[in-house]
Amino acid sequence: TSIRLRFFQFPSMEGKAVHVALLIFFLLFVAMTGCFLWQYSLPKVKSGEYEAQQSSGFCGIVSEVDTLLRHKIHNPGLPALSAIVIYNDTVLWTGNFGKRNGSSEFSGPPNEYSIYRCHYSNLAFSLLAYVLAEQVAKSEYQNWVSENILDRLGMEDTGFDITPNVRSRMTVGVYGSGEVAPLYDLGWYRPSGQMFSTAADLAKLAMVFLGTYHRRLLEPETLKVMLTPLLKCSRDYFANKTGTPWEINEQMGYDVLRKDGDIDGFSATFSLVPKLRLSFIVLMTGPRPQGRDIVTQIYEYLIPSLESAFREVEKRLQSPPSAAPYVGYYTFSNLTFYEIKVGPGGELLMQQFGPHIEKIIPESYRTIKLHHLEDRTFQAVFEKEFPCILKIGPASISLEAQDGQLFNFYPFNPKGLSPGFDVPGLNTYNILRLHRRPVFS
Repeated sequence: TSIRLRFFQFPSMEGKAVHVALLIFFLLFVAMTGCFLWQYSLPKVKSGEYEAQQSSGFCGIVSEVDTLLRHKIHNPGLPALSAIVIYNDTVLWTGNFGKRNGSSEFSGPPNEYSIYRCHYSNLAFSLLAYVLAEQVAKSEYQNWVSENILDRLGMEDTGFDITPNVRSRMTVGVYGSGEVAPLYDLGWYRPSGQMFSTAADLAKLAMVFLGTYHRRLLEPETLKVMLTPLLKCSRDYFANKTGTPWEINEQMGYDVLRKDGDIDGFSATFSLVPKLRLSFIVLMTGPRPQGRDIVTQIYEYLIPSLESAFREVEKRLQSPPSAAPYVGYYTFSNLTFYEIKVGPGGELLMQQFGPHIEKIIPESYRTIKLHHLEDRTFQAVFEKEFPCILKIGPASISLEAQDGQLFNFYPFNPKGLSPGFDVPGLNTYNILRLHRRPVFS
């Protein structure tokens, strides 16, 4: 190295700097090479061990979902299927089965970017779309949707115009008999059946409705209204409830919101479980599989698995710098009474008591833990599994509504004690401190 360096001619100070830089680079090269050799010499995980780890927990459930959908593929009726599972802003699993062109033995499998036709409403929706576009937006319906929704969300593979590029990536739709369904322009009926999309693009839309997408499109209050059921339906209707624009059925205690669409050669379902921040989307060429509903079957796997994952997560509670300002007795208008005390790990425990409470609410649901967030703000946490709705005779109490609520304690008084707290999420204010434990006659 020293011999090679002599070929470079620099002024004295500049030459020294270059020599130092080259020396540092050489040492870094030696160190990185040593690290690489050391890492290479480490024992490797055997493939069997890795697969065993992957098959545990949620991965095992995902493999069952994969198997179920894989068995739904058959020629000629359902030659291709793409599906995707989303939790929050994370894609948990994607599945692509069959062939993009079922009539060609050389056709490759679809993927999450393969394009499918999407039919999402009826003739009345087409009429409404055109009227609103012309009278309110002063533009064509397709242009308004593209500019205000698709472009803003980065849904680059979703649209209405079937160009040669789109056609080359589109799966080939088929009828139940296996006959290829023709592609044609629906003209005036476009808002109800001309749109095409991919599983990856619809995953972005699902994240918007779950409130987890990085690009904001709708305000939280708007999302809340859209995801809330509006009407209960009669038993003759295929859904328990309807919303804007969903059909809603209850499954395992959760509202499953979904939109189904079928058009010549294609079928699709877009579904959400808002309370679990979970979504399942499936796009198919051909009619829906016969037998039990495929989406219902998938959620029979996903919901219990996600619930188990939540229960197994260890809840680490943060204790406040000092518990003394919060410990004591409190009351809400002398109707309900609370005692805040210190738990075995230094965390705060809040127990509801009183003659009426002790008679109607089981002891295991009368105590919650307070997780310290910052300053005088805490979050309510139930330690163990609990029912979302606690039935008490003809009445009911929503424990789910209480879990995770914020407790805002008032500034400390001259004695260093908080005189009370509010729970804005439950619309409960002025829960005030008592000097001593009340005595009930």
